[in-house]
Amino acid sequence: VTRLIPDAKGTTCSRRLEKISGTQHAHILRVLFKTKNGIFRKWISMFDVWPYLEKFSE
Repeated sequence: VTRLIPDAKGTTCSRRLEKISGTQHAHILRVLFKTKNGIFRKWISMFDVWPYLEKFSE
């Protein structure tokens, strides 16, 4: 699980599901990060990601 970045350009970060190369049944799942103001659309540092992942896991 990692972050889905709707405004990502030139990368695969805007794809919700991506097959992992060299595997048959493994995928990367990307989820939107939401704040009280809506969807977080831009890239953020991995150190700022943890609160979003904690919220998603709840």
